[in-house]
Amino acid sequence: MKRNQRSLLPFILLNIVISAATTLLVLSIWDSSRKASVPALLPPIVTPAASINLPTPQPDFTPTLPPADASLIEITAVENPGDLARETVWLRRVGSGRLDLTGWTLKDEDGHQFTFPVFAFYEGAIQINTRSGQSSSIARFWGLSEAVWQPGETVTLQDYNGAVRATYVIP
Repeated sequence: MKRNQRSLLPFILLNIVISAATTLLVLSIWDSSRKASVPALLPPIVTPAASINLPTPQPDFTPTLPPADASLIEITAVENPGDLARETVWLRRVGSGRLDLTGWTLKDEDGHQFTFPVFAFYEGAIQINTRSGQSSSIARFWGLSEAVWQPGETVTLQDYNGAVRATYVIP
């Protein structure tokens, strides 16, 4: 039995070499047929640097705000003032459509200020939590290590131009 196995070894090696050669031949033919279907590239056009006209940078898009007296949003509640773990300001969208809150600020009387990052508000309500957390479309997190809101204090929401859009006195 061992002798039969030894006599098969040259045939097995020959089979491996023929299989490898056939695979390389097929890949070579396929590769050459693919190159023929790709159009030839034109030579690069060299232009002196002084004659290149680059586009003029455009300023960042700034959304147009409705008039300051238009009712867009309201502060409906400040829950658990003084308790960092549960302190939350609730905002409710008045009306419909997209309201870009990017750059808007939520302020207290002591100089604490939350500035909205890039954020669009469509409908319903959102909460602004004083503590740290993962922001979502319905909850934003300020990331402070101590509570901000106190009973009797006025909460003010201003747009990016500084116009007051909503106020709320914490009971």
